Amino acid sequence: MVSRSGETQGLLAVIPLRGLLSRLSEPNLGLAGVPAAEGVAARKSGSLLGASGIDCSAVPVFVESSCMRTSSSSEEGKSMGGGEDMDAHRLHPICTSTPPTTPYSQTPYPAHDFPQGATLRLEAYRAAWAKCLARIKDIVNALHAPLAASIAHQIHTSYSNILPGLPYPELPVICVTNPSPTSTFLSHQAIYTTHLYPTDCGNIMSTMKALVSGLIDADDGERPKRYGTSLANYDINYLRAWYMTLTRKQKLDPESLPKLLVILHDFEQLDEDVIQDMFHICSAHTPSLPLVFLLSLSSPITPTYLHTAYRFSTLSLLQIHTFSVPTGRKIANDVLQKTFFDPDFTPPLTLGPHSLEFIGDHFTRTSASLEGLITMIQLVYLKHFLSDPLSLLCLATPPETVLSSPESHRFLEGLSARLSIPANDSHSEVQATDWLNASLVIDRINEARTMFKTHARKIRLGFSLVCLLSDTMVDIGYRQIVKGKWGLIDIMSDSLRGELDADVKALGAAVQKLPVDQLRTVLGKLHTYLHERSDEVRTQEEDARTQIVLFRSSLPDAESSRPRDIKDIAVKVSKWVIGYLNSLFYPLEDVPLWDIWYTGESPFPSELLNPSIRASLLAGLLRPYDFSLQPPASNPPIHTLPDTSILFKRYLDGGKMLNLYDWFESFNAVLDKQRDIKPREPVTPKKVRKIASVSPVKTSPTKSDLRSLSLSPRKRGRKRKEEEGEEAQDYRDDDETWKIQVQARFMRALHELDYLGFIKHTNRKADHVLRTVFEVGD
Repeated sequence: MVSRSGETQGLLAVIPLRGLLSRLSEPNLGLAGVPAAEGVAARKSGSLLGASGIDCSAVPVFVESSCMRTSSSSEEGKSMGGGEDMDAHRLHPICTSTPPTTPYSQTPYPAHDFPQGATLRLEAYRAAWAKCLARIKDIVNALHAPLAASIAHQIHTSYSNILPGLPYPELPVICVTNPSPTSTFLSHQAIYTTHLYPTDCGNIMSTMKALVSGLIDADDGERPKRYGTSLANYDINYLRAWYMTLTRKQKLDPESLPKLLVILHDFEQLDEDVIQDMFHICSAHTPSLPLVFLLSLSSPITPTYLHTAYRFSTLSLLQIHTFSVPTGRKIANDVLQKTFFDPDFTPPLTLGPHSLEFIGDHFTRTSASLEGLITMIQLVYLKHFLSDPLSLLCLATPPETVLSSPESHRFLEGLSARLSIPANDSHSEVQATDWLNASLVIDRINEARTMFKTHARKIRLGFSLVCLLSDTMVDIGYRQIVKGKWGLIDIMSDSLRGELDADVKALGAAVQKLPVDQLRTVLGKLHTYLHERSDEVRTQEEDARTQIVLFRSSLPDAESSRPRDIKDIAVKVSKWVIGYLNSLFYPLEDVPLWDIWYTGESPFPSELLNPSIRASLLAGLLRPYDFSLQPPASNPPIHTLPDTSILFKRYLDGGKMLNLYDWFESFNAVLDKQRDIKPREPVTPKKVRKIASVSPVKTSPTKSDLRSLSLSPRKRGRKRKEEEGEEAQDYRDDDETWKIQVQARFMRALHELDYLGFIKHTNRKADHVLRTVFEVGD
């Protein structure tokens, strides 16, 4: 909960406002929620779902070591307060409404999968998503860098430029509106920081305790001495004593005193009365305690929630500064473009047109948040790796020893069929002895991977050049030539589908009409862009760079040239631009094994993002064990289901009106079967004598045994009848207890169905209820 930036050489260190990066960065992928207590503890440490999940560390996985963990993940995770490596593959809770046995967790081709294919693909997904998320984090940090610098400057100068003549010192408060959970804000290394969440601010005592203890725990040095109970851990004087000890020990100048930063998360959820009391207490100790409060707001920037919910007497104590995090379609376009359409970066998985269009439409119509955008990209990755057995080959190819093992025979057979390696055909180029040859399959996979990366890089380059030419023509004075219906995302989709022919032709026609000076400008920007790319791209486009240089050298001067000569050169440039751009857009579906690295026209898993409440309830009642981590292979019998599921299945067998007594009897019949399987036999005196009679241990007779032997036969028979009567009474008592338990279980299940809205009470018949759900499928 508390973090202080380390003693680094740089002046800035990372401080998060909210916890999405830590939510997406746990080392295990949790597919279900955690108890409330664990959730609160995990949230304080920067994690939403805790550390529970699926442990696949002992399973071998075929991924490149460079993709398993980003180089800066550990340092960034520690600097953001979580204290753990930022592996970044925790699934957001928005996706946990569907049971693990959704169609995306079971491959449609089980006959051609590894025995532990699901576990191996889960590890491959983790490595691929870690690489993609690290790229997104870098992009977001670059976009938010100006805002972060402004906030850091405001924190450092909060006690420097104080207006003279104020009746009392003001408490600096920084309001950050619409803070993205992935945004990071920077602070000087001399700042002590603590985070306060709504769970920490139930009352003023717990709030002050979290504030004081959090800031003091941020320092590893000497604690101030506490004499008796004079200074409690929630007393701000205890914080003041610690701060005086700290400044006296470090011998700092008044201008270089460290600031005490308090970050209030989810400020709208905090109790106004408690926060007002906290502001009044802290205001009385400024500037001796240089406290700075940073508020995370999700409400509109004008007017702020602080002005609408808090009294004027509290606002008069504060010096408020407001900042707004940039959001909107531009952020989404930059994240998608620089992640999946940057020629210098190769994403582990390329999103198809259908996924891009759904993400853009959902971002525009439903939720324009960066958190939702990252979640949707993560869902596409998760669905791809959990549904296709061949997605295991996304990052690296398994070694020959693994593919040649007997356990990999089915996977190798399906892969050979996909690669069209012929069998039992001696007239083909590949002999019949090469059937299921692991080395040949590996060579084909590597060839397909190289081919796909080459054509995907060309598509990304073509998209970038089309956007560059379009923006250049707009700067020159032309109208926007290339524009999709929904903006840049539509251009991305058209470039993947190869449907930019008309736009490329329009760009070529515009280039043909340019005068010599503007033509030289266009060629110069093209050459500069290609020259600034990576070595791999420059080598691949060496011919295009050479042709651009030839065109630039052949351009005459504007004054000494004839118009016809300029027009001829412009026509040549136009034809070359059209042909060159069209050659870059090669259909990725024509590459062998394209579906390993490309989602294509696969639909977006929208049911995971916005699940149906009715379908989820019915699935949970009809198939409750499908929501467990280890679902059964077949449908379990009805008597093994939970009570609510048993009662719901009997509910479906009834008519429009249900007689409660008949419903109870059908429920009792199922529970009697449970009792028959595990009978409850009482321990009776007869059973004790039977056990004692077969015992090999010889014991001496007791006084009661001697007394029973001295009885007459009639008295012994009477005593035996009394014992049998007691045994029968024990059985009757046990039956009565069982009936009471059945009635209690029936009432509990009935109340749960009533709470879920499956029954409706009626006044026509007191012992009947009405059904509200009909036509439920299996």
